[in-house]
Amino acid sequence: MSNPYAATAQQNVGPYRLDRGLNRHVDHTPLLRELLDPSLLADYPSRPIAELVDALAQYHDVLPEQIVVGAGCQELIQLIMANLETQQEVLLTTATYDFYEVAARTCGRMVKKVTTDPLVSPLFAMTGALEPTTGAVIVDSPSNPMGVSVRLHEVEHFARTSDTLLVVDEEYVEYGAKSCIGVAKTTDTVVVLRSFSKWAGLPGVRVGYAVAPRRIAGRLRAMQAEFPISGMSAELAKRAITHKTALLNDMGTMHSDKQWLVDTLSAVPGLIVHSGSVPFVVFRHSGGDTEELHVRLREQGIYTKLVSVNDVAWIRMTVALHEDNKQIVQHIRSAAHGLSR
Repeated sequence: MSNPYAATAQQNVGPYRLDRGLNRHVDHTPLLRELLDPSLLADYPSRPIAELVDALAQYHDVLPEQIVVGAGCQELIQLIMANLETQQEVLLTTATYDFYEVAARTCGRMVKKVTTDPLVSPLFAMTGALEPTTGAVIVDSPSNPMGVSVRLHEVEHFARTSDTLLVVDEEYVEYGAKSCIGVAKTTDTVVVLRSFSKWAGLPGVRVGYAVAPRRIAGRLRAMQAEFPISGMSAELAKRAITHKTALLNDMGTMHSDKQWLVDTLSAVPGLIVHSGSVPFVVFRHSGGDTEELHVRLREQGIYTKLVSVNDVAWIRMTVALHEDNKQIVQHIRSAAHGLSR
């Protein structure tokens, strides 16, 4: 029998893996110093998890009871869906992270997708789609891949006028969006999800967390295993919070590399380029040959992600290191020139 994880592992091999949003600009050296504390391996992780929760609560100026940590945001998404009533519906945009739909349907929840303007905050349109059976509204801020953020006054208005749970996914918020945690810590219905996978460049430690009202946070924790993450993962995440300023300084290099990519690709004939507050550059071919461009790049070892935004195909490409970007642009320019003939 074949190993079910082997296919995914093989997909991670390639000259330029630009399809998964991995952050290559972060220096993890401060996080790894003197990490091999035997107690992180030889004891259950009660202490490091508690220390991480305290660090997150202090960082966000919330109560520790409002923090729920989990094995990546995926566990927290599953907990949120399981916490809804059986007949309740989940409201998503067509561009939302696809695991929300997977988790909702796995938990037996109905799903309703709303088509919104990809360059406008989606919350107003989603509010208009609310039904008595709606149990949760999910929005990304900033959105992936276009980088559009929800407006804080819209979140505040939603919380004042609706009893429906609002989940704001802030996976990419450190890349330039305003956080809704200030609203979440003072309302009864707003939950914000964060992780360490993108800004901290730590997808391998599998740590996500929710900032939620105490009532909701307590219900989510009651559905978890006693130790949702390992001691090593909790320690690394805590160190990332401690060194967050230094890690975010590394992001300045990423922003300059991204701007160079946007400017350079915008000068390529036939390409339409979009830049949002996420670590991606998004582009398409003006002649409608975006899918073919995606295939040609893959044939040259450049793995990007083909995404559909309101039925229009775009290529989403993670910003690489500058020297790699120069090589990648040459391949893109050559492939796009071939399509424009």
